[in-house]
Amino acid sequence: MDKSMIPRKFRESIFLDLKQFLLLHQLMYKQPSSLYSRGYPMPKYLKMYTLPFIITLLVVSLGHPAPVTVQLREEDLGRTVEIGVGDILEVALRGNPATGYIWDVASPDKGILKQVGETEFKPDRKARGSNGNIILRFEAAEAGKTSLKLIYHRPFEKNRPPIKTFEVRVTVKQE
Repeated sequence: MDKSMIPRKFRESIFLDLKQFLLLHQLMYKQPSSLYSRGYPMPKYLKMYTLPFIITLLVVSLGHPAPVTVQLREEDLGRTVEIGVGDILEVALRGNPATGYIWDVASPDKGILKQVGETEFKPDRKARGSNGNIILRFEAAEAGKTSLKLIYHRPFEKNRPPIKTFEVRVTVKQE
């Protein structure tokens, strides 16, 4: 195809579109500092909002520390645990829900500790009916002292005592 067959205005507009595309591509995929140091003007809105945005991110991240997760196992029976408000207490106990036995909260103090999410089961093997860890998570809602007591029982057997118990004392401190 001969160039002369394409009108001049159309050729110039294609060239400008290609040039704008290449500039946009450079802006998107190159480091901004290298672009601006090469003579590309930094957009005014970027200059105006960069510093306040960085300051806001710093204030938000410093003001709210990430919650700490304290993990407990059967070996921690009878232990006293100290955590801060907002922290997570994760209790992983051996069990097998296929037998009908579950770990349940026996002494809930919902003011200080609140259960978070559903009870989770992580089997040791992929085989059906295998043993594993039953995981319960609690969030420290407010400062204070409480006792967390869990029982391993069949909920449909009302008059039978639990076959296992797990109890820890929890102190939640205001940070």
